Order: sequence, then C-alpha cells, then structure tokens
Amino acid sequence: PVEAQSPNRRGQQYLNEDPRSWAEPGFSTETPYYGFEKVTMVTGHGDEAGGDYEQWLKAQPGDWNMRRGEPNAIPVPGIVTPQAWRTQLPEALYPSAYIGGETVDYLQAHTVKDTNQPFFIQCSFPDPHHPFTPPGRYWDMYDPDEIALPSGFGRGDTHLDNYLHEALEQGRAQRSTQMPYAVNEREVREAIALTYGMIALIDDQVGVVMAELERLGLVEDTLVIFTSDHGDYMGDRGLMLKG
Repeated sequence: PVEAQSPNRRGQQYLNEDPRSWAEPGFSTETPYYGFEKVTMVTGHGDEAGGDYEQWLKAQPGDWNMRRGEPNAIPVPGIVTPQAWRTQLPEALYPSAYIGGETVDYLQAHTVKDTNQPFFIQCSFPDPHHPFTPPGRYWDMYDPDEIALPSGFGRGDTHLDNYLHEALEQGRAQRSTQMPYAVNEREVREAIALTYGMIALIDDQVGVVMAELERLGLVEDTLVIFTSDHGDYMGDRGLMLKG
C-alpha cells in the first residue's frame, strides 16, 4: 500500500517548502516555481518562519535568529491561550514586515528595469496563524477583556466536538500540535485579540505596498486582489485551528 499523500511529497517543488531543504547551506528555491520566475520563500508561521526569511534574519545584526520561538519569549504573566508567546523580534524584523519590504523592493526593481512590462506579484503573509506571536505594539494592541465571544461559541454535538471537549475536561488535551483543540472562554478571547494584532500588522504592510505603488505611479493600472487560503474555528464550537 502507498500513502495517499506520498506522490505529493516528492519532487523539487515540494522540497522547496521542506524545512530540511533550507537547513542545507546555500539552498535556494529552484525556478520556475509554479510559473514564478523570482521567488522569495517564507515557510512556517509566527516568529518561527523559515526559508529565505530565516537566511535574511541570520544576516541581520543582533543574533535575532537565536532569540525567537517560545523558549526565548518575553515573559508575560497571565497569558493562558495555547501556542501564544510574546516574541523578542522587533516589528521591523518580523516575517510580515520582511514580506512587505521584499514586495516593495521588487516593485522598485521592476520600475527601474522596464515599467512598460506587466508584472504579477503574490505577496503571501503566513499570518494570521498559530502560533500567536504578533511583535511589539501589536501584541497588546487589542485587549482580550474587550473581545466578544463568537456567536457560535459553545460545545457542538459532533463526535469531534465531544472528543476534544472531553479531552480538555479530563486534562489530556494535546494543544501544541497542528490539530484542532478545545478552549475555554478566556483562551478564545486571548487568541482572537492576538489574531487581531497579527491582522493589524498585515494591514499596515499592505498599506506600505499600496503607498509604494502610488509613489511609483503604478496604483491606477494595478489590480490588487486581497484573499486568503482558509479560515479557523477561532472559538466557534469552543474549538481552535482547523480540520
């Protein structure tokens, strides 16, 4: 028997997104990559993102690459929601800011090269996503006490709902993985507040990109599409994540 996902876990395009590939010195994304001629790869989420971003971060003064992740988090008493920590990374070095900056750099290079040629940019932010690690002022930009519970908060009646809530009640919940887990009211409010912080940072970076389009005289003939890949329970049925 062959695992159903195995055919999709082979080949260069998959390896481009594999953290093990980026652990090899000098690794870079092989192009064309799904049709893209230039690729700046950011893998993972939160302050633990990898790929080209990690290589860039290692080159910044301050040894910031070794100061991220939950073990290096800034202590914040009272935070109880799973997979949340206050990152040491400053706003300017966080993945979302890096992606905004790379997009601006591409626009500037394109303008210098040939403004008459059309361009397509996929500016993809890993956030908002767990782990919940908005940097700097975005961490406490929203107060959990002022966050309303989702209208769908509460225990559902499916087998999944029952299993996850029973696991929480019995103290056997696994809440540090990629799989959905049950949460209480306080945890939901904190997760939503931190998610809003991540969204606010992305909003600011979209503003940076839009301002550069306008400065370069490209805003009037550039089609901007804002979309996302999927949602999150985010407290609906008392659950987090997806699946």
